[in-house]
Order: sequence, then structure tokens, then C-alpha cells
Amino acid sequence: MKKYISRLFLAMIAGFIVMPCSGGAQAKGTQSQVWQVQAVKSIVNDPAVSKGLKDLKIYQGCKYKIKNVENSAKLEKLLKHGLAALQLNRAYVNGFLDYFSYREQPTDGNKTAFFNSLKTLNLAINSYKENHQHYKLIGIFTFLDLAERVIKDIEKAERV
Repeated sequence: MKKYISRLFLAMIAGFIVMPCSGGAQAKGTQSQVWQVQAVKSIVNDPAVSKGLKDLKIYQGCKYKIKNVENSAKLEKLLKHGLAALQLNRAYVNGFLDYFSYREQPTDGNKTAFFNSLKTLNLAINSYKENHQHYKLIGIFTFLDLAERVIKDIEKAERV
């Protein structure tokens, strides 16, 4: 069980890593566009989330075989928390990628995409808080405060 938990922990940490801009040739477009497509693909196809879902399904299919009910419940809680943390991270990363897109090109389309990302992030936050209390989410709340200022008045937010 310890070996499995270690793998789950590593998968969770892997889900918190965003692909940095590679040092190759300069791409055309804004600064965030250089690496944004790669990061979004990484998030959408995040193997840690897929593995978390698979692990949860495997567990649910065989949890009746675990004789110690307390350990079974702990494992299920750990699996669900890991998956929820990865999904929260996915929404957070999408939100700040859309934040930079909107700041660099403040078009109506980018503002709408940013606003939609913030709605998704708020849903992920509420879901996480309803079921888990491990992370305090201070950094995400700070981002949401900044995002709210940018949505209201981007020019004023740029000056602050």
C-alpha cells in the first residue's frame, strides 16, 4: 500500500508541473502563445488525471475484497482526493493561461474565454472544498482576486 501511495503522490505532483517554454526557435505571436498550446495539450491529455480515474475505477471494482474496512475507506478517500486535486490544478492552470492571453490581447473573445475559465475554476474550487480540506487554496484565491480586477477594468489592473 505504501508503494501505491508513493506513486499516487508522484502523479499528483506531476500534475502540478506546467511545461516551460522550450529554448528553441522563437514562435510568432504573444509571449504566452509560445508555450501555451503545449501546456494546454499537456493539461487536457494529463496522464495523471487519466491514471487517477483508472485507479479509482480499479479500486471500486475490487474494494469488496479488502477485508479491513477502515483501510479501504482511507484508500478510497486518498484516491478521490488525488483526483480532485489534479482536476482543481487543471482548472487553475487553464485560468491563468487564459489570464495571460487576455492581458496580452484584450479582445472580447479572450475576455469570454478567461471568464469561462474562471467559472470552471470556481466550480472546481467548490467541489474540492465540499469534499476535501487538505489544501487551503490561498494562492488560487489570490489569483481569483487579481482575475476579478482584470475582468472589471484591465487598464486599471495593469497599473496596480
